[in-house]
Amino acid sequence: MDKKELEKVRTFHQVAFSWWKNQSLLNSSPKKRKELLEEYSLVLQEEDNLLQFLEEHYERMDALEVTLFLNDFFSLEEKTFAYYKSCFQNQNGTRHFQLLTEQDDFRIRLQSLLLTILDVISYLNYPNEFWKYIQPRISLRDSHIEEHQFFYLVNIKCDQENRVIDMHVGVPVVVNLKTALINIHEFRHAYDLYQLLGTPLLKEEEEYEKDAKEEEKKFIKECFFSKNKSLE
Repeated sequence: MDKKELEKVRTFHQVAFSWWKNQSLLNSSPKKRKELLEEYSLVLQEEDNLLQFLEEHYERMDALEVTLFLNDFFSLEEKTFAYYKSCFQNQNGTRHFQLLTEQDDFRIRLQSLLLTILDVISYLNYPNEFWKYIQPRISLRDSHIEEHQFFYLVNIKCDQENRVIDMHVGVPVVVNLKTALINIHEFRHAYDLYQLLGTPLLKEEEEYEKDAKEEEKKFIKECFFSKNKSLE
């Protein structure tokens, strides 16, 4: 990521804050205007929280993911500022988008940029023997280049009696929540199959798939369960 992108977003945030501060100094503001300023104050505070977190940690994040985040963040920042300015100019501003304070998406997305394969391994808490077995059987993909479901799967090798004798796992490098969930999903499949080595499959494919999807939901709940979770 070019640090200038982050500086551009921060500069715009400062411009918006200065505008808010100037409007707040007008003692003659009617009740509606004061309510809008209080509302925008919370938005600006959330913007600042996210930007501070990003400034502290962006070097540990995937550069392209940071750029994509900043592009979306800046777009929302611009729309939000334009909305509040229109409210003060026309006294009847309308919007058709969620404010930063009305959604979890950006906070969760930013937090997830710190995820690594170590977080996946720690969460799954599978025995070391499994990881020793599966490590040489993993193919890592760059999701920015090879983002296709076909690449992310567990290939099973069975003998003539349908007994599991080996496997190979294709997963993306963990750079965000989406790639972490793919890893959670596929390694859940791999561990289920690992426990069946030398024996036939016990369940239908749909049942294994359901278990893997439930593992994804559990991971999200445990890692990103609250809108108010602090950015640490």
